[in-house]
Amino acid sequence: MKPQKLEMSAFGSYAGKIEIDFTTKESGLFLITGDTGAGKTTIFDAITYALYNQTSGGERNGNMMRSQYAKPEKETYVDFSFSYAGKSYRVRRNPEYRITKQLKNGKQKEQKIPSRVELIMPDQQVYPEKKSGTDAKIVEIIGLTLEQFTQIVMIAQGDFRKLLYAKSDERKIIFSKLFHTQPYQKIQEALRRRSNELDEQIQENERAMEQELGRVIYLNEEQKEYSLERLVEEIRLQEKELVRQMEERGQEIDGQKVRLAQAKERNKLFDQLKREEEKERELEKEAAIEEKRKQRIVNGKKAEQLKVWEQRSREKQNEWKNSIQIVEEWEEWLKKSEKKYEEKERLLKDLEKKNSEEREAAEKEIHKIESLLPEYEKLKEAEGKAVFCKENYEIAFQDFGLKMAEKGSKIQDLEEKGRLQEKQMADLQGKLEQAMEAVKAAGDQYETYYQIFLQEQAGILAKGLKKGNPCPVCGGLEHPAPAQLSCRAVSEAEVKRAKEERDRAECNREEIREKFNKAKREAGENESLLKQEKKDYEEQCRGIKGDKPLRGGKYAKVPSESLAVLRSRLEESRRDWEESFKEVERIGGQLPYPKEEQAKAEIERKREGIERQKKSYEKELSEKENLRMEIEQRRGQKIQEEKKRQNLELAVAKAEEEFEGELVAANFSSRRAYEEARCTRESLQRMEAESAEYTSRKNENQGALKGLQKAVEGMEPLDTTEWEKQIKKAEWQQGLMEKERLRLHTAYETNGSVLEQSGKFLKKREKLREEDLVIKNLYRTAGGRLSGSAKIDFETYIQRQYFKQIIHEANERLLTMSNQQFMLRLKEGANAGHKVNEGLDLSVYSLVTNSERDIKTLSGGESFLAALSMALGLSDIAMRKAGAVHLDMMFIDEGFGSLDDQSRRQAIRVLGQLAGANRLVGIISHVTELKEQIDRRLLVKRTDKGSVAVWEEV
Repeated sequence: MKPQKLEMSAFGSYAGKIEIDFTTKESGLFLITGDTGAGKTTIFDAITYALYNQTSGGERNGNMMRSQYAKPEKETYVDFSFSYAGKSYRVRRNPEYRITKQLKNGKQKEQKIPSRVELIMPDQQVYPEKKSGTDAKIVEIIGLTLEQFTQIVMIAQGDFRKLLYAKSDERKIIFSKLFHTQPYQKIQEALRRRSNELDEQIQENERAMEQELGRVIYLNEEQKEYSLERLVEEIRLQEKELVRQMEERGQEIDGQKVRLAQAKERNKLFDQLKREEEKERELEKEAAIEEKRKQRIVNGKKAEQLKVWEQRSREKQNEWKNSIQIVEEWEEWLKKSEKKYEEKERLLKDLEKKNSEEREAAEKEIHKIESLLPEYEKLKEAEGKAVFCKENYEIAFQDFGLKMAEKGSKIQDLEEKGRLQEKQMADLQGKLEQAMEAVKAAGDQYETYYQIFLQEQAGILAKGLKKGNPCPVCGGLEHPAPAQLSCRAVSEAEVKRAKEERDRAECNREEIREKFNKAKREAGENESLLKQEKKDYEEQCRGIKGDKPLRGGKYAKVPSESLAVLRSRLEESRRDWEESFKEVERIGGQLPYPKEEQAKAEIERKREGIERQKKSYEKELSEKENLRMEIEQRRGQKIQEEKKRQNLELAVAKAEEEFEGELVAANFSSRRAYEEARCTRESLQRMEAESAEYTSRKNENQGALKGLQKAVEGMEPLDTTEWEKQIKKAEWQQGLMEKERLRLHTAYETNGSVLEQSGKFLKKREKLREEDLVIKNLYRTAGGRLSGSAKIDFETYIQRQYFKQIIHEANERLLTMSNQQFMLRLKEGANAGHKVNEGLDLSVYSLVTNSERDIKTLSGGESFLAALSMALGLSDIAMRKAGAVHLDMMFIDEGFGSLDDQSRRQAIRVLGQLAGANRLVGIISHVTELKEQIDRRLLVKRTDKGSVAVWEEV
């Protein structure tokens, strides 16, 4: 990166616009010189601010850099052009500040300018991102952060000796940020955290082990002396013995239960015999019902056989009745259809006449609309003009509204200011009232003290009287009745303090009164200005048609024309719009439809109506003919159905005669007897199933009775009550043994689990301790805590490698500038790392005396050369670490005043070699000798109206 042009306006000590062109000299050294405080460093600040929104020293941001000499209306900004990798870029940046604008009415208005940055790319296009995106793009182009930029490009005033005299801890912080060695510190921290975690895990393991051992169950006090393995084994053996005893007892109970079950089986036979005898008595009661059911089944089956003849007779009757109904329906249909046919003939005659009249009227309307179609083109032209006039009016209305909104915004600001002033006056009014009360109280106190003091003067004088001494009032030597001090007496000091309190209260009251009066005057002025602005606003709104412009609101762009011009334009555009609208109404009033498309649609609609009428007439005509043919067809069908009805009357009489004969043959005395015997097939099947089920139950009961009577022959029932009591007692005893077994089993399982888990905890503890040993060794190594070795941590060790490179680059220049007198060394071995983090200490090696000494023994000039060499070395290494970064510039701020002539010449020669043919190196200094050694100079002068900067060639 190489600077091309720097433009500053109202920035720092520069009140006006200053342009500095760096392209007149592409490389080499140049000097920036001038009076102290004139603004030499401000040039570097401006470049750094343009690129990074901060100054080179980092102590001032852009908002603090507006010049105190700038006029109220002057803009503040920095415009910096630079080249990078053969391409030119330009950055313009301004901070947030306020300017005062002069209005046309003679008044002034304060305006807030927001902070803004603009990046112009090599193709002269503005980078489209917002502020944060633009800042990121600038860093991307240059390839350096602000911190790297100030370390490599801008070596700020006072920073020379920071790195030279810094302690190891301070250098560590600097190198950590510059070379990004934080990950190595994070490794140390990660090892520390892991070491602590392992300590906690080991402690947690021990706590868990203790907690697990607390779960051990002891069955008696003696077992507490056993080892855990012995305890588990003894409980296992006890449980095994108890299980054996329970098995023996269980076998005895099972034998008793078998004998009890056999006795119950015998008693069960007697119980079953009683139940079967009861069933036999119930079956005897159902015998009469069964006889009736069997007779009902016989009659039902005979009736079922006659259903065919009955069904045949009913079918013939239904066919005859249905034929009668069909003939009657057809007669009714024929009457209605013949009447409908006559109505359709009349309707067709009327429809033909109506269609003819409507078709003639529609054709006339179509011809009329078609003749007016050309007029719609004129209407379109008038509408287009009206739209154009309306748009002009809306633009004029918007411009007028924006201008009025600006005034409305000012009214809002004045109203807000008025509200704040009212609040301030109310606060001051309260404070004034309190101050007046305080004055009154202090005054009353003073008057009281003063009056008491005067009244007590006689007592005060009498207090000092002595016999034989003259009275200071009367001169008498005798004092027979001297005045006495009362208990209310006050001293002169108390009166004085009361007077001072009163005076302070009065001063405070007058101070508050002055503030109140000032606030009142300012509020009155603001109120007057607000009334005038409101009056102007209402006058401008008066007479405006349509909605009034909104008061308040912030607009990005307000028209530059005056309100009068904008209002005139608004009224003129309103008249044009109204006239064009009237022309549209005039032409539109002569047309039958508003739009040409509607007129054409109406023509098409009328033509479709004519076609629909034609089709409707043809449909009605077709329906009439179809109705006539259907009437003829139905008349023939009616005649055939009447013949069919006569034949059915004979068939019905014959079927009824056959059915009566079958009733007699089946021995049914009457049709009623047949109806009573008839039942459904499901009912008949149900009765047969019930009869079969009864027979089955009866047979089953007789068989069961015979079997049971034979089974109990020669036996008596047994009493099992005593046997059951003995079995219950044995089972209760068995339950107690089971509880004891469960107690033993629980103790065995729990203690066994504890034994198993304890083993796991012990194995895990050994594993954690092995890992803890490794981690702690690594942590002590990375943290520089190993005994017998240098106290250098991991991050410091890495930083030493960078520091060695910096010292190497610095010594190449330092040897030249010191005329081969001394060089810098990094303390090694026994001289480094005695304490924690001392691995970045420097020493000075003298080539003349072949001895090493402390860095603090350098003289002022030597320390400057060493610090400058260190800064240049740091710049080289930082640039090398930054990668493909092209930096063809460097600025060095002050420090040459402490050098003798020879050292200064050597330093200038080294810097000239550093610049070479492609690099531009600038030096800030007011040292007179430098002016003689550097031909190209930028002279910064301080004036009463701000500083100026000009190039000076020698």
